[in-house]
Amino acid sequence: MVARSQTAARLGVLLLTLGSNVSALAEGQQDLQMSASATLVRESNLFRLPPGVDAMALVGRPSPSATVGTGTLGLEFNRAFSLQRVEFEASLSAHRYQNFGYLDFMASNYRGLWRWAYTPLLTGNLSSSRTQQLNSFAEYQGFKQRNERIDSQTRLDLGYALDARWRLLSGLTRSTRSNMLPLAQEADYRLAAFDAGARYLLASGSSATYSLKTTSGSYFNRALSSSALYDDGFRQTDHAMQLDWAISRATTADFSAGYRQRSHPHYQQRDFGGTVAGAHLRWAASAKTLLTAGWTRELGTFETSTSNYVQSEQLSTAAAWQLSTNATLRLQLEKTRRDYLGLIGTPVSIRRKDHDREASVSLDWQPLKPMTMNAALREIRRQSNAQSLGYTSSAISLQAQWGF
Repeated sequence: MVARSQTAARLGVLLLTLGSNVSALAEGQQDLQMSASATLVRESNLFRLPPGVDAMALVGRPSPSATVGTGTLGLEFNRAFSLQRVEFEASLSAHRYQNFGYLDFMASNYRGLWRWAYTPLLTGNLSSSRTQQLNSFAEYQGFKQRNERIDSQTRLDLGYALDARWRLLSGLTRSTRSNMLPLAQEADYRLAAFDAGARYLLASGSSATYSLKTTSGSYFNRALSSSALYDDGFRQTDHAMQLDWAISRATTADFSAGYRQRSHPHYQQRDFGGTVAGAHLRWAASAKTLLTAGWTRELGTFETSTSNYVQSEQLSTAAAWQLSTNATLRLQLEKTRRDYLGLIGTPVSIRRKDHDREASVSLDWQPLKPMTMNAALREIRRQSNAQSLGYTSSAISLQAQWGF
């Protein structure tokens, strides 16, 4: 907690120090910008409780509904230096939960990116990011305590142009995930990854890419357990093919397919592997209408007494209509199926299966040049064969942001 508070304090000082010089530095240019926003969300089922349960016994209130207010101060810097470009974003957000004050927290987030170029043929990116948020109550059911999660990542990648068509690609990544309180199914980890591949470009703008990624990870804040089969590390290999297809000026599509294999040094019962894939279509039906559709199949670790990993398939569709020069209406629908698999000896009858449906509609409005506003409605429904994990939740949100 002390380290998290110190990080937030340092970021706050940085934002205030740099922000005090915005007028001087940004006059006549937009390299450095500040923003302030306020968001109000009314959640009908913040804790994702199933119907018919005693909310008072679980969360200490007669209803799981809550109003969440968030105030954010942000800083953004973007400038080109010859062949280089530097981008930086940082924000400090205060989250306040009506009737559930123990969930209040301060989040400090940032993203830094250096788009470097040694020559026009040898280019790449050096990036670093940090994201702080609450773990979702859809999975974490410690209802009367706050459990924050921090994800951080640093990555260096490069590309070399062999000729007009061929590119060689490689990258190094270091990532860390830490939770305030232990999560057995998604434990704290550190990982290092190396990837390499090649891309072939067509004059039409289409491309085909192959990449191989190897990852070595270690779990911390938990010990080896022969009874629970909790390991202290893992190795993962990903083969991936990606096709980006420029069908026309108004239509693009991308397709991906690959194979993921994860192994563990002590408890091979936790090993898993399988295919991952995706397909997405983007169509600009007119100058003011954009339609998208997609399908993805993913594998991710999820360690419990009955599963090693979760296999998810998602169908999604979205539409955006520009109602006027300063207003856009958006609609999104998602349907997701999750199967929790992998542990040898688990009867099929007790393997967890979830079916999620989510619908949202939002309106973006820019009444003034430096000001943007957003109003949104969202509903999520989950059906699950696991007791106490099905729920329905709806939310309405209002946000206003001012840039200067």
